[in-house]
Amino acid sequence: MKYAIMSDIHGNLGAFKRAVADAKKRKCHKIICLGDLTGYGKQSKECVEYATRNVDMCLMGNHDSACCELEDPDVVAENRNFDVDVVLYSAAEGERTVLSWDYAEYLREFWRES
Repeated sequence: MKYAIMSDIHGNLGAFKRAVADAKKRKCHKIICLGDLTGYGKQSKECVEYATRNVDMCLMGNHDSACCELEDPDVVAENRNFDVDVVLYSAAEGERTVLSWDYAEYLREFWRES
């Protein structure tokens, strides 16, 4: 059985789509993400949505955990790498939008099921 294993997507939807397309082209049986779909890039939300349709299993990374408000708030506040995680970007609007409670719950449920 052939596996594609990827990680640290960090909101880069274009690269994520290319990686998944390459895995499918190589006829991988399973696509697994080791975490950090979110953070840094402007398309974190879109990456999570794409993963729900195209990835067989996804672990929760530390940036994903910060997005879901599962990290200690003091640790998140101290670490500037998490600055973009508690606020997601909306690619369509081109601006930062605060992560809604509904979407945070969607993220938590996504990782519970994976």
